Amino acid sequence: IIGGIMGGDAALVTTPAGAAKVKDIADLKGKKVATVRMASGDAVLRGALKDSGLNWKTDLEIFELKNPSAVIEAVKSGQVDVGLVWGPHDLRAEAQGLQIVIHSTDLQPGHPCCRLVITEANGKSPETWEKFLRAILLAERFAAENKEATIEAIAKYVKLDKDLLQRGYY
Repeated sequence: IIGGIMGGDAALVTTPAGAAKVKDIADLKGKKVATVRMASGDAVLRGALKDSGLNWKTDLEIFELKNPSAVIEAVKSGQVDVGLVWGPHDLRAEAQGLQIVIHSTDLQPGHPCCRLVITEANGKSPETWEKFLRAILLAERFAAENKEATIEAIAKYVKLDKDLLQRGYY
């Protein structure tokens, strides 16, 4: 089985004034919502809207932006009412004065994140994927036992403050 590596760390953020108006998914009706298309949280959000009886095409406006930073700026500037970001960008949003109003795990408990997708042809060599999954498990153990080295490794690829990476990852 090839599945998600992590679990639900997406969050809906809004301004402090907007936070009183968004307590659950139904409160998104009539709102402008920024998201990054096809991010895990985006899929969870659209599924939750459907499950709650809201049509994401007609009951609210969804704006698909390029990245979490653009989502944060759209919320801060008032271009949208709510934005969907994932960790550690949720922490960045809070540091910039926004508030988390709904976590993706509130919408779909235990949902996967960071999905892995392979082609049918690649799926024909299970030994490769067994090795890959073993490497993931070893990496998880390493991350649990070597927090400082883990953050150093992440910081090579994710250009954010190391304290923010620490808080977001752990």
